[in-house]
Amino acid sequence: MRTFVTLFILTLSFQFSQAQENPTQDHLSPEQRTELHLKKISMELDLSDNQQKELAKILAEESKEREAHRQEKKQLEKEGKKLSAEERFKKRSAMLDKQKAHRDKMKKLLNEKQFAKWEDFRKEHRKHHKQRKNQKLKIKN
Repeated sequence: MRTFVTLFILTLSFQFSQAQENPTQDHLSPEQRTELHLKKISMELDLSDNQQKELAKILAEESKEREAHRQEKKQLEKEGKKLSAEERFKKRSAMLDKQKAHRDKMKKLLNEKQFAKWEDFRKEHRKHHKQRKNQKLKIKN
């Protein structure tokens, strides 16, 4: 009986932790996510009001592009279509171009100290993203 109760509690705690993994992702609109992202970056980099306004424009534009990309991806999944190798190459190339353009915009917007801190922040974010992705893959296997 004790073993059963222990297993039951462990199962509940595991399910609760899975549900808590990213609770805000599904409930926030793209505009809300953009606003929170802007506030977080503003605090991290100590941005001026002008920098915040410019960054808000950049993030809003990129949010719209991201949302369009998500819709396109959902549509392809619905139709059961897969991209050809050439189409995947073009999409990846375009994505890298957008990343470079974003980096250039940020470099123009931020001073050297802020840009260096932003770069470190991005590297840390990517590191955590890869770790979470690897954990999800381990759980699936």
